[in-house]
Amino acid sequence: MNRIRVVFVILAVVMFIPLGLLVQNALKSVQEERIERHRTVAERVFDEMERELTRIVQEEESREFAHYRFFYIPEADTRGRYAVARSPLSYGSDKPYILGHFQFDPDRTLHSPLLPREASLGRAFAGWEYTLDIERTVARVERVATIGLQNPSKSPQAPVDLAFAQKPGSTRNVEPVRPEPSGQEGGADAAGGEVVAGRGDAFDALRSLNRGARRQPNVAVRLTSRRPDGTVDVRDLGPLQTAAPFFGVQAMPLAALAQTLVDSLDLDVRLDRYFDVEAALRETVPSLYPVALYPMEGRYVGGDHMLLHRDAILSGQRFVQGVVFDFRALTEWLDQTVLGGSALASHAARDFFMRDAQPARRKNLGAAYVYVHRFEKPFDDLAVRFMLPPLPEMSGTGYLNTIAALLMVSGSVALFALYHMVSVTVRYAERRSNFASAVSHELKTPLTAIRMHGEMLRDGMVPDDAKKKEYFDTITLESERLTRLINNVLEFSRIEQGARNMNLVTGHIGGVLSDAVRTIEGHVAQAGFEIVTEIAEGLPQVKFERDAVVQVVYNLVDNAIKYAVDAEKKVLVLACRRAGETVRMTLRDFGPGVEAKHLRKIFDPFYRGENEMTRTAKGTGIGLALVKGLADHMDAAVSCRNLSDGGFEVAVTFRAATA
Repeated sequence: MNRIRVVFVILAVVMFIPLGLLVQNALKSVQEERIERHRTVAERVFDEMERELTRIVQEEESREFAHYRFFYIPEADTRGRYAVARSPLSYGSDKPYILGHFQFDPDRTLHSPLLPREASLGRAFAGWEYTLDIERTVARVERVATIGLQNPSKSPQAPVDLAFAQKPGSTRNVEPVRPEPSGQEGGADAAGGEVVAGRGDAFDALRSLNRGARRQPNVAVRLTSRRPDGTVDVRDLGPLQTAAPFFGVQAMPLAALAQTLVDSLDLDVRLDRYFDVEAALRETVPSLYPVALYPMEGRYVGGDHMLLHRDAILSGQRFVQGVVFDFRALTEWLDQTVLGGSALASHAARDFFMRDAQPARRKNLGAAYVYVHRFEKPFDDLAVRFMLPPLPEMSGTGYLNTIAALLMVSGSVALFALYHMVSVTVRYAERRSNFASAVSHELKTPLTAIRMHGEMLRDGMVPDDAKKKEYFDTITLESERLTRLINNVLEFSRIEQGARNMNLVTGHIGGVLSDAVRTIEGHVAQAGFEIVTEIAEGLPQVKFERDAVVQVVYNLVDNAIKYAVDAEKKVLVLACRRAGETVRMTLRDFGPGVEAKHLRKIFDPFYRGENEMTRTAKGTGIGLALVKGLADHMDAAVSCRNLSDGGFEVAVTFRAATA
């Protein structure tokens, strides 16, 4: 059995380790899929936010240079006269997050499209009136813009939040952001300055191109480099051959030619035109000036405002134009625009924050899945933390856990059942082997005694008649013992094969028990025991077979003699009493009893409580198993117990026969 246990332990290890690895990999795959699905949801939200911010940037970058003042000249009429119009930005914005637009001239003075520098000129336009709210708004915009443009756009120290250590735009944009040349914000010239497509020189060049177009077809084009201190260096690119001279507004095709040149240099510049407002107000023909407009750049201002601004180069001079956003209003609008009305609005938590904002101001919301996204330029000073609890449709893990548990349980049950079946078969085979050995031993003993006494009587070696009688009695008893043993083996074989047919009769069982005791008294006395019968009067009739009852009594008495051989009180008590609607036959001895661990197994075929190699009691191991088999065929029940005053008792309970 030890080898079988080792084999089954190895089998269990071989079966459950791959099963465990399979379940572990399946759970890991489900978890990865869960993470990926949540990540997909978060990235989709980030993409939509990037889309909305991109629209804001595109809208601001598409504004004309002249719109950042209260007055501008939209275009010339067919007679060549120019009208001064009110800027579209002077009406204010319907966006809740826009505080106002601004323009800083080269002399650091402010232009606001909300407020003309001379109020009397503004009153010339119907519908505009000066108010204190306009004054306050302009002052606030000027203050925020001044602070934002004076401070460095990026903190030289390490960012407070790791979100700003990651690359801007960590997720795919629905509308891709235009890449920076060479992967940087700008190249560098030989002098170390930032190379820009005519930040100053493009406008000078275009103005020169326009002027040159009036004089000659060959126009010189220049490219300038702007240094950090704001100065510009001019570098000639060489002359361009124009098709024909252009005058006035018709000079724009030459500007388009310059735009083509700028595009060929792979520089991120948009060309615009500007009519001189002062000339129009003086009722003179205004000059057309080319303007280079650079992409919007973003800055945070004090954690409560954001700034988008751009450089505009006009006649070699730098203008700064931009818009001021209210941070909270911007993030609320962004959140409402992207998630408003969706199931995620209440399911997920969002936390917008800006660079260098103090961690104490952040929301600390626990969630199963947390994603941090840093927005693309120019909003790279803005980040959002997106917190997702497990989505309700993610239920695959529960099913997988259930299936894994079922596999483990079914595998364990199957393995245990197989082990139990094999162990029972092996034990049964061992018992049958022991039984064969025991039967051989039990047969050999009486046969040896019979042969020895028979040979002595045959050879006339026993002259004494008393001795002869003793030898004849021994031969008779051993023959009876041999007969009982053979009968037991044959009876047990028939019961196992299902070939035992019972001839049941209905009657009183007390007389059969008395006859059986008288038959076996000699065997009991020879073993040194005394048998006492206690059969009650008036017992009800039961169904039984006489031969089966006698064989049951023989086996019970023989079993008691074997295991109580060392008892001080060598008495066997056969009792038969009424117990309710049953008749209970018991046989008890005064021996040591049976250990508790063997009580439930002593009726098993070939079971012996002692080790076969060291046992002292004789027997084949089928006596009590035969008792149980015969009792079952008579519809009787068998039980056993250790008695409190010492000894062991076996009971056979017969049901009373119904009339």
